Amino acid sequence: MRIPESVIEEIQEKVDFLEIVGEYTSLSRKGGRYWGCCPFHNEKTPSFSVIPDRNMYYCFGCHKGGGFFQFIMDVESLTFPEAVRFIAEKKGIAIPEDTGQTEDFSSLKGAMKELYNRVSGSFHYILMNNPKAAGARQYLANRGIHEETIEKFQLGYAPADSFWLHGFLKSRNYSDQFLLESGLFTRKNPRRCLFSDRLMFPVYSNQGDVVAFSGRTMKEDVKTPKYINSPETVLYKKSDLLYGIWQSREGLRRSKEFYLCEGNVDVLALHQVGIDTAVAPLGTAFTEGQAKLLKRYSSRGYVIFDSDAAGIAATYKAAMITERMGLQLQVVKLPEKSDPAEIIEKEGPETLKKLVRSPVQVFEFLLDFTMASHNTRTPEGKEQVVKELFPYIESIASEIKKDACLGMLAEMLGVNNKALVVEMSRHTNSSRRNVKEKAPEPIQNQKMTDEFFLLLVVALNRDFFPYLKESVSGFDFHDRRAIILYEALNDSIESNESSTEQLLSRIEDESIRRDLLEKMSTGEIDENAEVLMQDILQLIRVRHLKNRSLEISRLLNRAEKENMSWDMINELINEKKSLDQEIVDLKVRD
Repeated sequence: MRIPESVIEEIQEKVDFLEIVGEYTSLSRKGGRYWGCCPFHNEKTPSFSVIPDRNMYYCFGCHKGGGFFQFIMDVESLTFPEAVRFIAEKKGIAIPEDTGQTEDFSSLKGAMKELYNRVSGSFHYILMNNPKAAGARQYLANRGIHEETIEKFQLGYAPADSFWLHGFLKSRNYSDQFLLESGLFTRKNPRRCLFSDRLMFPVYSNQGDVVAFSGRTMKEDVKTPKYINSPETVLYKKSDLLYGIWQSREGLRRSKEFYLCEGNVDVLALHQVGIDTAVAPLGTAFTEGQAKLLKRYSSRGYVIFDSDAAGIAATYKAAMITERMGLQLQVVKLPEKSDPAEIIEKEGPETLKKLVRSPVQVFEFLLDFTMASHNTRTPEGKEQVVKELFPYIESIASEIKKDACLGMLAEMLGVNNKALVVEMSRHTNSSRRNVKEKAPEPIQNQKMTDEFFLLLVVALNRDFFPYLKESVSGFDFHDRRAIILYEALNDSIESNESSTEQLLSRIEDESIRRDLLEKMSTGEIDENAEVLMQDILQLIRVRHLKNRSLEISRLLNRAEKENMSWDMINELINEKKSLDQEIVDLKVRD
């Protein structure tokens, strides 16, 4: 749903940017700027700068930077609409809903959030206080799960009476149709709760709302599914969320690394021993959407799946997904037929901590398992190992890493490295179906040209732009960065945008964004900006005039060979005299 521009402007006017940033790091004033340790990476010497009069920030260490909403998006790992709502709710600023169908949808989502939070609270109360939940409490005690962990994750218990919840909610005036769409009840019998006699694990969004449940049965009946998970609703898409993501957010923000487990109880166990960035997929295989969510917070992680065949297969898939997403991954090897919760239960937390401290590289793990699964003394066995590992090797973006993996594979199999390279090339060509168009390469760090510096000056003093636009009408820029920034600035001003943050949103290239933020943060352009602009414009103008003068000289040198008319020759001579005189006048004026 689109958020009205008036709300965005109201937030920017009413909310103190320094106050918001100050909730995440301590700031001290130096000149017209505020400095502190960066909330995005660990550092001892402050390199994080805030410019309050522009509502902008920049870190000279990790190069993160932007404006008011970008800061919230970065620090809370939110999308833009989520960031706007986050601040609006925090400061009590109302966001009017759009009319029509959108309003209905938004109202439904709001009511659904209220419902799930209420039901989660009820389940939790029952678990902690109701005698009928004694079995669930005993199960948690047997698994070594402490009350502090139960509170942290707000675990609950769904009563064995599968009709209890419907009656409870009806007494709170919820309609039958709304409850039917909630995902809490079966389709065959809309009064029967999907969860009965189950230990309940609330699933939180990364904004802290309960949006779904995962329920583990307390029955011994082997025919009863061990886990049941909520169906997808207007609030919940299981492929885009992870169990424990809300409880892990602070740890993820601090450490930038995650631990990917197989189940909910494993997440509880790891958090309980101090590994507070543990998360798990929600009753499904690890997905790209979940990897994207983790990448908002972190750059590396560890997978801790069960050591059975299913766990190995899940590790392989997770390794390929994280590789494509640019996330570094290692594997924590567990003893056979064990999981993190069982290790804590049977051997204590220190054993698990010791295992976590000794991860192995993901390719080493996959290679060892695949080698053990086949008879590598035979050519057929070696070929099978290669076929099973090639998909992962192909997913590696780094050619150096890819070459290293091929080298390890060749050494372990006792085959020629060149033969593997040839075989992989053949495999890649045969498996490729759709050749994607190569994305344009980003502009790399280049020497600061006067053209680009001129545009940086004008971008931070946009009142100069009309003069610049008039002055550059007679010549073109040669620096691609200057052209990109000029066009972005022109489009921004034509759209009546007034902030640097809005300008930054129009620039895709990170190097240009970074240079603009750095110049703004250092303040080197703040003083004598108009003089800087005039001086650079003059340099560029002189260079343009000289280039045209040299071009005319070359034309005159070829005049006889090209049978140029005397009128044309005279016209060129007069233009050159005029250009040379203008160059002299500009230099004298300087």
